[in-house]
Amino acid sequence: MNTLVIWYEPKAKVETKLKAELHFNLWKIKRKRSLENYWKSIKRTNWNTFFNTLLKGNIPKIRTEFFLDFGIMISNITNVDKICIYIPDQIKKENLADIGGVLQNNREVLKAVFNEELSCVFVHGSDKFSEVRDKNNKPKFNIYSVDIESDIEWNSYKGTILKIGHKIDPLVSEVKETYFRFRLTSSFVENISHTYVPNNSILEGFSSNTEIIDFRVNENRNIDASLLEKIKQAAGFNFSKIHFLILRSFKDDYVFSNMHIHGSRELEKKIWNSYISENEYEYSKVLAYHFKEVSKIKPDGQKFFLEDFNLLAKFKYENSNFLKILKYLLFFLIINTVYEIVANIISDHDGRRIIEICLRFCWRLVSGIFN
Repeated sequence: MNTLVIWYEPKAKVETKLKAELHFNLWKIKRKRSLENYWKSIKRTNWNTFFNTLLKGNIPKIRTEFFLDFGIMISNITNVDKICIYIPDQIKKENLADIGGVLQNNREVLKAVFNEELSCVFVHGSDKFSEVRDKNNKPKFNIYSVDIESDIEWNSYKGTILKIGHKIDPLVSEVKETYFRFRLTSSFVENISHTYVPNNSILEGFSSNTEIIDFRVNENRNIDASLLEKIKQAAGFNFSKIHFLILRSFKDDYVFSNMHIHGSRELEKKIWNSYISENEYEYSKVLAYHFKEVSKIKPDGQKFFLEDFNLLAKFKYENSNFLKILKYLLFFLIINTVYEIVANIISDHDGRRIIEICLRFCWRLVSGIFN
């Protein structure tokens, strides 16, 4: 299974699916250069890859990291006991972080995420549950800050099922629409992206890599039959909107996707620095590519809600490296010099033929080393 699966366990039996909206942000970003971040990067690296890099005479670099921010807006939290999320990976507590608290405590980030003038007020002295109001001070929705330690039940099932509870009193706020937001870092998130390196590795320093992003939610053909049965015994969501943003360096080139880009923009460094933790990550010139699917109206006037989502996008980015280029230029200079010297010494036809054979052998030998 390579798809996220999202459903909920109701407090009482339901006849119709509950309406919800999904927000995903896939970040690709580098850690800042420091000994602490270098050590964190090494710990996240596969040890075989690490030692192979050393054996080739290269110094392992600070990794480019992927993390996925996931938000869900539920139209009415009253009958929701637990929000359930299946992740096809073994998830530990350190892989998950609450972002709801960031939105509650940073008005600028709150406005940037929802793209409108909003403010946040904590309700009845609670530090977890807050009410979001518009510019006219009218309540719009609530935000619940999840306690990773106490609000989540962790279940192992060919991956991990997270059951997210809450301690919301339905009488506290006049609005029942409630928002949850998390950050996920794991091998599942890293495997959303697949990079393809050109075969001409001898010229790799001058080439570009191709990256494919393949992201899926509730794709039935990729869901285990027994998991589908679990969902049927609980309740599913009707998704009115699903937003997916890809956030990455402005140097990367967008090639194509299986759906149209709804919009793109450069993120405001001052606002988003605090959101992504400016002490850990290098944040400079990040572009956001926004993809969106919305529910549709059938010819008979009935609303057709979304049940799944699949995005496939292709990017290219330069793989040039100054040291690599210098190494290759030096190699070509040596080959050329050797050829000229030997050619001047041996002038007969057979001698030149021997030189050509030797050079071809050297070329293949060096290609194999650099490959």
